[in-house]
Amino acid sequence: MPGGELPGTLLVIDPDGRLEPITAALRRAGREPIRRVEQLAEANRSDVAAVLAIDAPATEDHPEQDGLATFDRVAEAFDSRPPVALYVRHPERARVNELLDAGVEDVIRVPPKREALLAARIDRLCGLDSVEPPGKQLESLLESYPETIYLKDCAGRFVSISEHSLDNREMSRHQRVGLTDYELFPGELPDRLYEEEQELLARGETLFENVEHYVENGEDRWVSTTKAPRYDEDGQLLGLVGDVRDVTFLKRQEHALATLHRASRRLIRAEDCRAIAAEAIGVVEEIDALPDARIVVDCDDGQVVEATGNGAIAWDETTFERAIETDETLYLADDGSILTGPERQAYEDTWLPDRGVVGARLPLGEHGAFGIETVGGVLESFTIELTHILAANVEAVLDRYQNQRRATRQAERIEQFARIGSHELRNNLQIAVGATERALAGDETAGETALATLERMDRLTSQLMTLARTGSMTRGSEEVALASAAGTAAESVTNELTVLADTGATVVADADALTEVLSVLFRNVAAREPTATVEIGVVEEEFYVADDADPRLDPDADDLFEPVYSERADEGEGSLYLVSVLAEALGWDVAVEIAESETRVVFDGVTVEST
Repeated sequence: MPGGELPGTLLVIDPDGRLEPITAALRRAGREPIRRVEQLAEANRSDVAAVLAIDAPATEDHPEQDGLATFDRVAEAFDSRPPVALYVRHPERARVNELLDAGVEDVIRVPPKREALLAARIDRLCGLDSVEPPGKQLESLLESYPETIYLKDCAGRFVSISEHSLDNREMSRHQRVGLTDYELFPGELPDRLYEEEQELLARGETLFENVEHYVENGEDRWVSTTKAPRYDEDGQLLGLVGDVRDVTFLKRQEHALATLHRASRRLIRAEDCRAIAAEAIGVVEEIDALPDARIVVDCDDGQVVEATGNGAIAWDETTFERAIETDETLYLADDGSILTGPERQAYEDTWLPDRGVVGARLPLGEHGAFGIETVGGVLESFTIELTHILAANVEAVLDRYQNQRRATRQAERIEQFARIGSHELRNNLQIAVGATERALAGDETAGETALATLERMDRLTSQLMTLARTGSMTRGSEEVALASAAGTAAESVTNELTVLADTGATVVADADALTEVLSVLFRNVAAREPTATVEIGVVEEEFYVADDADPRLDPDADDLFEPVYSERADEGEGSLYLVSVLAEALGWDVAVEIAESETRVVFDGVTVEST
């Protein structure tokens, strides 16, 4: 019969046209004759070799088509029912099982784009596809299967075995037939295998994926063994069927993951940023599956660089910088190109380029980057995935350390601000109480002083709370007249200070914060010399507060702006520290200069205007 010609008509029952793409694909594949009808009653039933019908759920455009009902109608319509195949549009595999259990000869889901496969299914339905003899199938399996499979008889002799065998690679599979484990393995192993297999046969039990370890040429190796009794068609015990797979690669991966898990505990216990970086490289050195590695981390005291150390890799610094700047994983290909994935992803969704990878650079969030690289080969996908896991762990530990540092600094700020704030609030409360007493005694201006002092207390409390929580505050964008801010600040001082301010100078700042800075400085001066003169002026991008009171500060002291210095120098409880904190929050730099009995506090990085 000509190629593709069927032994009779393929009757296609297609009520709603959903099988048209299938019949078109079969015709393109040369399968004829095909007769399509909408209903079985319309069909010419002569010379029908097979029937193809549809089994499909209802859609917006089509009603449900029950393939089993069609199958029953075909059985009733033919004296000798032809073989029936149902083309199934249901997504559930359970429907396929249901149809086959009902006696349908074949169930097809092959899409029309697979013309050759679809045609082969119809050929089989029509009896054209010859089945390989069982002996040929078994012979092909034993010759081609890339793992060890074998058959044994009840006595323990090999009846058949695959060409690929882990036990003796120099012996052909035909030479192994009739031998036992005693001829193939040394030592006590044959006794153990024999006893194990005889017990399985006696109990009719299966040994499933039993992993065993052995040493070959000084290297650890593992195999997974499955064994089960085998029977003939009458249920008589014939012997054993077994499968042996080399799982060394999987066990090495498993051991690498276990090592990474154990080492990650040490990462968590690392006490600081530098220790985390060093521990990350230590983890790499413990895992054989990982190549040379390098980590770049920004710590509080500067950048830290650690690397595994045989010097075989000439690390390209620019690739680390690029990974940090772009927050993208970079892959170094074996052709010298640098590739990036579509986005930064979790390691279980790792994107890999379609060419050999010799290195990778993984960003560590805002902390830095982690890199691996090899020479003389390419990296396996597992190695890259393992690196993603390690990098994710390192980033998480660095995040945790950073959050702890922030929490510690916040707690320290709260403690310091509570002490300093209480001192400032007590001073202002004394002023407010005194002003209130004067107001009650008839001083008409004292009430305004009390109100202004209470407002300042409210501002100070709000500013300190914001600083304690966040470490910063609103910097402001308004132009504030220095003379006006100085005048408001001077109201908080009860002494007879002389305040001289540049009346034409303005500063871009938050008015309340600027006033608070000046208030603290004025009270500090008044504490040293109640009748001192204070001058406020501007020079380019600076403004300064100078006084002629007795100097008590050492401008070269390393801890000049720390609370401990304020206490040691007796210049007020943390007043200079409070000034520095407020200035830093506003984005200014602050310094102290002393010359010719004058103390000058200079604020740099300020936007100033002077007329």
